Order: sequence, then structure tokens, then C-alpha cells
Amino acid sequence: PQIMLCAFRSVATTFVVAGAGLYLGRRGMLPKEVTRGLSVITAQVTIPSLLFTKVLASVDLPLVIRAWPLLVLPLIYTMAGCLLGKLVILVCKPDPSFRSGTMAAVAFGNSTIMPLLLLHIINEPLNEWFPD
Repeated sequence: PQIMLCAFRSVATTFVVAGAGLYLGRRGMLPKEVTRGLSVITAQVTIPSLLFTKVLASVDLPLVIRAWPLLVLPLIYTMAGCLLGKLVILVCKPDPSFRSGTMAAVAFGNSTIMPLLLLHIINEPLNEWFPD
């Protein structure tokens, strides 16, 4: 029961943020210029800030031992994205000048934030399940 509550809380947080973005986008409150600006702010300010204030501060040797798969997850995620990108190129046959862009867009879509987000979300449940 407790593991289900932790999983639900983690997934619910992600869905609330995504739902708010979807709602605001559909209502026209987030025009393209605003979403581009938010993307730049996210990539250049908030993700590095999250890394140094929350994630990096909570990383210690016991956590690395417990969560080591998350260290290799970005590599696996990116390799799977490259394979999927190759498949997209084979199926969709984009213009030769855009093939590398297509590959990059598919391969590196969320490879920077997803592992950090997962580590941040599961850090608390990991500490509850495997106390030091």
C-alpha cells in the first residue's frame, strides 16, 4: 500500500504539471513565443538550478549504490532514441538536409531532464524503502 501511494504521488506530480501546461496551451494563454521562452528558461536556468540545489545536494554514496541504474539510463534512453530516429528517417524519408535534425530531435528529446526528474522524484521513496 505504501509503495502504491509513493508511486501515485510521483506520477500525480508529473501529470499535474503536464495538465496545467496542456490546459493553458489549449486556452491560448501560452502562445508559441511564450512556450519557446519557457523552453529556454527551463534548459538554461531551472534545470541547472535544480541540479545544484536539489539533486546534487541529495546525492551521496548510499544513494548512488541504490539508484545506479539511473546513472546509465540517459545512455540507454539516448541509444533507444537514436534507433527510433533511424526508424523515423527510414519510414518518413525526410529531405537529406534535415535527416540529422530529425535524428537529433528524436534521439535527444528528453534525454537531459527525464533522468534528473526521475532521480528527484524517486529519491524520497528510495530513502523510505532503503533507509541508511
